[in-house]
Order: sequence, then C-alpha cells, then structure tokens
Amino acid sequence: MWRDLFELNIALREASRVYHDPAILSAIEKIEGATSTYVQVEMTTNETMLADVSAAVEDHQQIKILYTAATADEARSRSIEPREIKVLNGHTYVRAYCTTRESWRTFRVDRINAVVATSDATEERPRDTSSTGSPRSAKRVTRSSWSSNRGFGGSSSHCPTRSG
Repeated sequence: MWRDLFELNIALREASRVYHDPAILSAIEKIEGATSTYVQVEMTTNETMLADVSAAVEDHQQIKILYTAATADEARSRSIEPREIKVLNGHTYVRAYCTTRESWRTFRVDRINAVVATSDATEERPRDTSSTGSPRSAKRVTRSSWSSNRGFGGSSSHCPTRSG
C-alpha cells in the first residue's frame, strides 16, 4: 500500500506543476500525513543526451544513437527518428520511429550513451498507433520547456506505467 501512495504522490506532484488546484495540494498533504513522512522525489538528472534528442525532435532529424537497453549488457547502434519526448515516473522517454527495427519504439533517454550522427528525416513513416506511445500520465516536454525545467526527471519497447 505504501508504494501505491508513493506513486500517487509522485503523480499528484507532477500534476501540481501544470494544474494549480487546491484539491491536488490537499491530496498531497493527506498522503504525506498518512505516511507520516515527507515524500521527497528525486528526479533523474543523468540525461546528458536530452538536448540532442530534443533538437532532433524539433528539427525533424534522424539520429544514430548508441543505446543500452534494460536487458542488455552493452550498447548497440540504433537509427531513430524522434517525434515526442515525455516524462514519466521520473524518467524522460523519447517516442521514435526506429529505422533499425522498422517500427515505433520508446527509448529511455538516460540509456542513450551517445548521438553519433544526425541527418534530415526525409521519408514518411507509418502512423504511430500504439497506446504505449502516448501514456496518459506522462508530461510532454518541448525543447523550450526542457531548458526552463532542468529539475524534471533518456529502451525498452514500451513505456512503463509503474516503477518497480
């Protein structure tokens, strides 16, 4: 139960950044009162590639990355066309068309080791119809909001909905 309260508190704190509703703040106070401790959320800050990925989204570029998947021991090369960046559970994710796998994938930005090449994305890609491409609890991040919100939380083939 404590984990559920913790995750709810994280979600409410993220929501309070966007929505200034007294009910949200009241719910946060009640959750923290029920757990008898203040819940401090540490966001991921080891996302050095976020600026490069964000630029590729805005400039409609294809980038070649070195990426270490959660289940892999070493980085592998992937060519991706990033389309959207979101923050979920303290991590930043990029939704991209992976030309290496020829499908839409979600990559955690903090697992991108390097951007080794960039080029213009010239081909049309199939529409992203996956429900995991747009998690409801994620916050969309643009390049301008990234530069002003450095405190927020860079794959697996899906966006997790719960931290484990």
